[in-house]
Amino acid sequence: MGTPDNLEAFVRWEADDLTIYVSRQLLATLKPGAKEMIFYMDGYGRFVLQFEQPWEPESET
Repeated sequence: MGTPDNLEAFVRWEADDLTIYVSRQLLATLKPGAKEMIFYMDGYGRFVLQFEQPWEPESET
């Protein structure tokens, strides 16, 4: 666990005291204008990443 080996393949966000890396391949499946991404982690539950700005493929920060 830690930073990905290939940082160019991921978009990084800071959320409270966490650093989150999301695969660009996964983000490419989001529709433009998406406001959140929901995911589940076995044994931990449901999580929601809420974007400050609606997701646009060109704005990868």
